[in-house]
Amino acid sequence: MLADNLPERDLNNLLRCSKHLHRLLNGYLYKVTVKNRGNNTLFWACVRGQPKVAQRLLALGVSAETSCEGGLRVGLHPLETPLLSAVLYAKADCVKILLDHGVNINAQGRSKLNPLELATKEGKIEIVRMLLKHGADISLGGAYRNFTPLHSAVFYKHGVAMLELLLDNNADPNALDDEQCTPLHLAPNKDIAEILIKRGASINVANRMDQTPLSIAIKAKDKDWVAMLLRYNKHIAGANVHHTDNQQSTALFSICLHGDQKTVRLLLDNRCNPSTRNRKGLTPVHIAAEEGWPKICKMLLEAGANVNAINYYRSTPLHRLTSIPKRRLRHLGNLERYQETIEVLIDFGANVNAVDRIGQTPLMKSAYHGYWRFVDRLVKEDDVDLTIKDRRGKKASELAKDGGFESRELINLTKTRVAEMVAAAGGAAEDS
Repeated sequence: MLADNLPERDLNNLLRCSKHLHRLLNGYLYKVTVKNRGNNTLFWACVRGQPKVAQRLLALGVSAETSCEGGLRVGLHPLETPLLSAVLYAKADCVKILLDHGVNINAQGRSKLNPLELATKEGKIEIVRMLLKHGADISLGGAYRNFTPLHSAVFYKHGVAMLELLLDNNADPNALDDEQCTPLHLAPNKDIAEILIKRGASINVANRMDQTPLSIAIKAKDKDWVAMLLRYNKHIAGANVHHTDNQQSTALFSICLHGDQKTVRLLLDNRCNPSTRNRKGLTPVHIAAEEGWPKICKMLLEAGANVNAINYYRSTPLHRLTSIPKRRLRHLGNLERYQETIEVLIDFGANVNAVDRIGQTPLMKSAYHGYWRFVDRLVKEDDVDLTIKDRRGKKASELAKDGGFESRELINLTKTRVAEMVAAAGGAAEDS
C-alpha cells in the first residue's frame, strides 16, 4: 500500500535508505518502471552498461525492439534501438544479453543505422565479432553513403585486424556505396589496398566521378601504391592505364600536372598512351609544357607524343607554355625550368610558326605577355617568321605591351627581317 501511494521518484529514494526495504520493494519498483517507462529504462541500462538491469527488464516484458524517446544520437542519426545504444557505448555485456534475448540483429530505423556497420565505424572489434557470430548481415548498408561494414572499416582506418575479420566473414570487397565507390577506392594506403586486392577487389572499377583506384593512388603521390596497382602479380590483371575520368583524362594527365617523373616513367613502361587527348583536346605534353616540366616533356616525346599536337583552340604545347599567366610565374619564381622546357620542345621539332585559333604564334604570345627571355630564344630560330599577323592584323612587335628596350629590339629585328625578305625577293626576281 505504501508503494502504491508514493511517487516513483520518492519510492526510489526510499529504497536507497534501507536494504530491507530495497529487498522487499525493488521488484515492485521494476514493475512500476516497466509499466510507466520501461523503454527508456532499457536504453539507460544499455548506455550505462547495466546488464543485470537490462536482463531483468527484458524478463519483465520490456521489448528489445522498442524505440527510444530520449533523443540519443550518432551525429545527426538517432539511436532508435537499445542494441544500437549498447553498440555505440561499447557495452558488450548488454549487447550479448540483447542478442541472447533474440533481438533483431539487422534492424534499421528511419536513419538506416544498423548495429554491425555502427560497431565497425566505431572500431569496436569485439562487438563486431559478437555480432557476426550471431548472424549479422555483413552486406547491409549504413546511414552514411550506404557504407557496408567493410567500407567503414577502410574509410575510418580501423586497421588490418578489423579488415581481416570482415573479409574472413565473406564481406564483399567489390560492394558499392552511394558514390559507386568500392572499399578499394577508400583505401588510405598501399598496404590496405593490397589486402583488398588479394581478397578479390577489382582494380578497374570507376566511381561516380569516374575515378579508379589507380587515379586515387596517383593523387596520393604514392609511387609504390601505383606500381602495385599496375603490376600486382602475374595472376591478377593490372590496373587499366587507359581509363579516363569525366574529363576524358587518363592517369598520365594527373601525373604530368604534379611533375612526378618516376610515376610518368612507370605509366609509360606500362604502355600508357602519351598522345591521348582529353575533353578539351589537350595531350599530356600540353600539360607538362604548361607546368614547366622539361624532363617529363622529354620522356613523353621520346615515347612518341606529338610535339605539335593541337587542342580545340589549335594551341600547341609551345603555345600553352608561352601563354601562362604572370601570376603563376611569380608564384613559382622559377623561369629557368620553362626555358628548359622550350629547349626540349624545339629540339623535338616544335613549330615556332604554328598559329592558334586567333592567329597567334608562340612568339606573339611571348611578346604580348612580356616574356622577353622566351622572345630572345624564339627569335634565334632561323625559320621564325616575324611578319605573321594575327586576326587583328598585328605582328609580334605590335603586340608587345610596353615600349621598353626589349620591345624596341623586337621592332627593329622585325624591320631587319622584313628588309632581308624584300631584298631576297628582289634578288630572286632579277635572277629570273
